[in-house]
Amino acid sequence: MNCSDYQKMSVSEVFSELSPTLHVDYLQHLSQCSSCAQHHAFIKAQLKSIQFEKISEPTPYFFEALKARIENTKAQPWINTIPMYARIAAFSIIIGVAGYGGSTLGNYGASVYNFSKYQTAINQAENESVAGLELNDGSFDILNEN
Repeated sequence: MNCSDYQKMSVSEVFSELSPTLHVDYLQHLSQCSSCAQHHAFIKAQLKSIQFEKISEPTPYFFEALKARIENTKAQPWINTIPMYARIAAFSIIIGVAGYGGSTLGNYGASVYNFSKYQTAINQAENESVAGLELNDGSFDILNEN
C-alpha cells in the first residue's frame, strides 16, 4: 500500500473501524512516515473538534417526506389520511352543533327581552284612526289601485 491509501484510512482508524491486522499495519506505517503521521494528527484533531450529536428519535414523517422528495411528488397533507366518511361525519357534526347553538342563542334573546309591550303598542296604533281615517281598512294601499 502507498501513502495515499493509508491517508484514506485515517478516518476509519480514528473511529476504530479498521480490522486488527490493518490497524497494526497502519500504526507501523505512521511510525515510519512523517507525512502520514502529520495527516493522521490533523484528521484526528479535526474530528475531535466536531461534536457529533446522536438523534434519539427520527422526526415524524421524515421518511415519508424523504421518499416523496426522492419520487419527486408532493407529500399528502394530514387531512388526506382521514377516511372520507369520517371527514363527512365530522363536518356534519360541526354543522349540527353550529345550527343548534345558533337556534339556542336566537331563542335566548326573545326570552330575555320582553317584546310583548312593543307588540301591544303596535297593535293599538293599527286599530286607531288618524285624522278620522281608518288605517287598517285597506283603502290606503298605493300598490293596489282598487
